[in-house]
Amino acid sequence: AQANWCGAVNHTPSYKPIQVLHTFWNHPNCSPREEDRFPQGLASWGGIDGDSPGTTGLLQAGTVCRVSSFLHYAVLDLNEAWWEWFPEPPYHLDIKTMPDSSIRELVNLSRGHYFGIKLTNGPAMLRVDADFVVEVPGYGDRLAGTPHFTPVFFQESWAKVLDRGLVGIEGAVQYQMSGRCESVEFDNETSVSWPPV
Repeated sequence: AQANWCGAVNHTPSYKPIQVLHTFWNHPNCSPREEDRFPQGLASWGGIDGDSPGTTGLLQAGTVCRVSSFLHYAVLDLNEAWWEWFPEPPYHLDIKTMPDSSIRELVNLSRGHYFGIKLTNGPAMLRVDADFVVEVPGYGDRLAGTPHFTPVFFQESWAKVLDRGLVGIEGAVQYQMSGRCESVEFDNETSVSWPPV
């Protein structure tokens, strides 16, 4: 079991590095878990690298919900999109605009917003892990608490590799977060992560 994340990670050999990662996911509804600390947060994201031995960079883009406590009341105070080229810090996105020169994009399908990102000169990557993850993020110097959340479906999830082949969800390692999040393969393009009942 993982300490702060669950989801599917599929691996490719180093001679077939990932060229493109694609996924759709639904942003979950989050609500306070009274028995856990505040703030509480949940990030859903797709990414490349970070799981295999020797990977030091991790390129990821996703959405996050945060539940905070204010005057003894729990308040859902943040729903946002972000991207990160770890170990650099995350960048929070305004998905209502899209620069013309961009080559990567996040799309809010229900609202029709697009955000493009041109990525250059980041940390070195092996490009051998395709990640479809639900994670409890850190705020400040500690992990957030885990809110209650609705299931997250990663759909049309695949990575194109150097020889133009595709790696999907089928055969991916399914990581679990004990007592907080479970993940399962649905088919080759879909996995689902949900809170246990």
